[in-house]
Amino acid sequence: MSFSEYYGGLYLPVKFVATAVTLWLILRVSRSRVVALHRLDDGRPLLATLEPGVFEQVRERALTFLETRRTGRMSDSGAAERPEKLKEEFEKLEQWPPGQEGKLPTGISPLHLALLAGPEPPGRGGPAGLAWRTGSITLALGVIPMLYLLWWDVQAEGGPLSLTRDAGMWYSANVIQEVVFWFLPGYLLGLLWRELPGRTGAIRSLSLSGAYAAGVVAYWVPAEIMDLADVTGMSLRALLLFVVLTTAGLVTDMRTLRTVIQPWNRLGRFLLEVYRLESIPSQATFILAQIAAVLAIIQFVRGQGGEPQYPSIDPFQVPRPPG
Repeated sequence: MSFSEYYGGLYLPVKFVATAVTLWLILRVSRSRVVALHRLDDGRPLLATLEPGVFEQVRERALTFLETRRTGRMSDSGAAERPEKLKEEFEKLEQWPPGQEGKLPTGISPLHLALLAGPEPPGRGGPAGLAWRTGSITLALGVIPMLYLLWWDVQAEGGPLSLTRDAGMWYSANVIQEVVFWFLPGYLLGLLWRELPGRTGAIRSLSLSGAYAAGVVAYWVPAEIMDLADVTGMSLRALLLFVVLTTAGLVTDMRTLRTVIQPWNRLGRFLLEVYRLESIPSQATFILAQIAAVLAIIQFVRGQGGEPQYPSIDPFQVPRPPG
């Protein structure tokens, strides 16, 4: 997350440590909110039942659940006759694992199980395969922020024509750092997909973006006390990372849902069904936070902000004391 954090010439990786510790605390405290750790009647965690051979059944049950749910809503509104044995159908869908008499934990539906499994079966890459996918998504989404932040950094130094040969070499290294920065959070999102709290990808991503924001705050406090340069650039990066990660979680859910529904079905309608399964307050909070982040980014770009102080501007630039 950062490789050059100096306070008066003293190296203190405050942001990196705070980000790592915050993420660890989130994973520890929120274990009750992790879908994969919900236990079945026999005491096994839900994750233990997601074997490669059951993935097709997970998708079939998720599709049947969506169709049965829609039929039930139509019957409530009078658009269709109330189907017989609808309750029995739901009870049958709640039986898990296949061929056994157990049932899904309370509040967990076959659709949540499909979203937990992700767009690819565990036998086709598992968490590592999903991690490379989500990392590629965040890297693609981060191209524009990456170019803007690099351009902003060069402009702060007087523009491309004012760069010396050595400075140009260091800024070339910054390009590699930017690629790593935008790929790594997405990779972690996929790698920890089944360990993060939340039932949808957009909510799962909040753990990572929140941990990075906590690291920025931890860096800002001593910087403010020591009257160092502002952290406007870090704040912008935290907002951009929040938008990119939540979008990557949403895209992953869309890819998962595409493997569930029929090819001729409209994805948007089913995606709305999926996100309505979450509580209204949590979804409203997510939408309002997204809007606030986008507005803050627009305001920052229009105001041009201040001197960029986002992480990893120059890993070799160490301030020297006078004399």
